[in-house]
Amino acid sequence: MRFRLVVTMVVAVGVMTGVASAAAKPKTSVSLQFAAHGSFNGRLRSSTARCIRSRVVRLEKQEGRKWVTVSTVKSNRSGRFHGTLHRGGRYRAVVAANGSCASGTSKTLAAPAGTGSGGPGGSGPGTSGSGGGGTSPSGPRQPACNLPLTHDPYDGFHIAVPSGWELLTLRGQLQVEKDAVGAEAVVVVPAAQTSGLTPAGYFQSELSAIESEAAAGGGTITVTGNSSQNGIPSATFTWSVGGQTLSGQATVLVSSTELVFAAFWAPSAVFGTESSLLSSIADCYGPEQGSLYRIFQDAAFTYMMPPGWSVTSNGETANSLLLTDGQEDFVGYALLQSISTFQFDSPQSLIDAYLANVQITSVTSLWSVTPPAQGGGSGNTEYEEFTGTLEGNPVHGVIYGQATNAGGFYTGVVRLGLALAANWNAVNGALIQMAGFIQHDFTQDLQTINQINQQWQSFSNQVANFDDILNNQQLTQDPMTGIYYDAPYDSYEVEGPNGPGYYNNDQLLNIINRP
Repeated sequence: MRFRLVVTMVVAVGVMTGVASAAAKPKTSVSLQFAAHGSFNGRLRSSTARCIRSRVVRLEKQEGRKWVTVSTVKSNRSGRFHGTLHRGGRYRAVVAANGSCASGTSKTLAAPAGTGSGGPGGSGPGTSGSGGGGTSPSGPRQPACNLPLTHDPYDGFHIAVPSGWELLTLRGQLQVEKDAVGAEAVVVVPAAQTSGLTPAGYFQSELSAIESEAAAGGGTITVTGNSSQNGIPSATFTWSVGGQTLSGQATVLVSSTELVFAAFWAPSAVFGTESSLLSSIADCYGPEQGSLYRIFQDAAFTYMMPPGWSVTSNGETANSLLLTDGQEDFVGYALLQSISTFQFDSPQSLIDAYLANVQITSVTSLWSVTPPAQGGGSGNTEYEEFTGTLEGNPVHGVIYGQATNAGGFYTGVVRLGLALAANWNAVNGALIQMAGFIQHDFTQDLQTINQINQQWQSFSNQVANFDDILNNQQLTQDPMTGIYYDAPYDSYEVEGPNGPGYYNNDQLLNIINRP
């Protein structure tokens, strides 16, 4: 199946394909690491892009003098792979030669004993130590994860998402919720371990942020109890919102690389029976290797894309841009005018007209937000999460519409992130980031782009005023090419070929400190 977004006024869209040329048998390198909950992940590198995509990777365990294959996985478009372990021992990852692509073998690493791991208390990205049970550096052992995991290959993490639940990722915060109302949900906010960040301080700042978000939504959070074990704070609370009372808990999970604020809640009447599931969802969070987002600039647009993404065939005009990963996930931008065949006079009518124009049918709005205009009154922008059908396939997306009265007629801007419904949980964080980053005919510097990107990402009051560390990103630049990359901190490589840092293939990137 290959569906197309057909925008009659703006652009006809297909999928760009290309075949990279390569020298015979380019070198293929393989890295392997162990994450939380008995899982492994790794990455292939090669000078030729096709030599890292969809390669079969064997995880081999040393049995005496022999190596025995215990798991077989495939790498994704950016060369990353992951899977699950069932016991401890010594392992290596092997990729066989394929056509003109060479073979490769990782270093041999010792994996943890047992089938489970200690949640974020396990080893983080770039480490090869135990990811199993036992006691974390600053907290008690967490239970094993026995829930289905969703892997985000872009920001670099995995977390449990029960069947029928949704994961919404806004850079710096993960929310797993039972439904769009969010009355039963888990929030996880990871931050890099730094010398100035303590569990107690981080816990209080994140708990205060949730209290502020509740107040902004007309609710009130009341902390009903505080405790601390081995220096790890926790709290219980009630949340009164919309005539309903929710009960919840919050704490900090600690690993050698991260502090993870975790909070969960449910209606008070069912919290006692649901708390075990909610706690397990939080315990199942674990970091993985993230992807760099390369920043592109041309005459009409500035935008960013992770590996495996491209501008669709005929996907860029003077006033529109469409990006795809080739797996039926899309990010789009369009500058529009209200004319006889495409009319709108408000953000909502613009959104409705646009979705109809691109032939998305059976649209169901999950939620929508209209931020107030400066000085009060209704604003001219709207954000909406929706489900629908495109060419017979269920899709899930988020859309932004801005409608402006231009003296008798309306102009509009649309930003769209769209995925097959089955892909949504794993990719919506990347879609939101890319859609928010697109700048049309820009003359601003990178600092201004970052500020605009932050405004987009804070649309539901879930992400605001985080610095780079708490916002899970770092601006970097390749010293050889001058190309900029936006790097999730889970793409940081502790054991990089030229020391710790962020890498593009084997090139160490310079960290750019924003003013």
